[in-house]
Amino acid sequence: MIRKKILVSCILIAMVLLAGCGKDASEQTVTSGTMTGENEIDIYYHDGYRIEKKEERYQLMQPDSLSQSVEEVLTQLMQVYDNRLENYSYLLDEDNHLTLELLVNGELSGEDDLLLKAAISKTLFQLPEVKSIEMVLEDGNGEITFHDAFTRDSFYYFTTN
Repeated sequence: MIRKKILVSCILIAMVLLAGCGKDASEQTVTSGTMTGENEIDIYYHDGYRIEKKEERYQLMQPDSLSQSVEEVLTQLMQVYDNRLENYSYLLDEDNHLTLELLVNGELSGEDDLLLKAAISKTLFQLPEVKSIEMVLEDGNGEITFHDAFTRDSFYYFTTN
C-alpha cells in the first residue's frame, strides 16, 4: 500500500515537472495575426506585384503599450513607403479599433492601392490587440480616395513557394 502511494506520488511529481518543460512562451510562434519571437513583428510592403516582408524583423520598443506599438509600426511603414506615403494620423479607441488616415503621394493604380492596404493591414494585425482597422487614404489635394474598414479576415494571403 505504501509502495503504491509512493509510486503514485512519484508519477504526479514527474508529470508536474514535465509539464514545465518545453519552449518558453516568448519563443513560441503563433500564427494568424499575433507576434512571433520576443516582441518582434514583420514589416510588410509591396513591390508592385506582390506583398513582401523586410528581411529583418522589427523589435518593438514599448510592446506593453498598444498605442506606442502602433506608432512604432507606422513609423517603420513610413520608412518603407518613403516616396509613397507622406504622412499619417491614427486614433485607437477603447475597444482597440484603429482608425488610420494616410496621405498618399501621387496616384495609386488599382493593384498598388490593394497591395498597399493589404500590406499595411497584415503588418498592423500582428499586434494581437488590434481588433479592426478603419483606413482612410487621402491624396495630395486632401481628397479622400478610399475609406473602408478591415478585419483580420479581410485579405487572403498566400505564397507560391
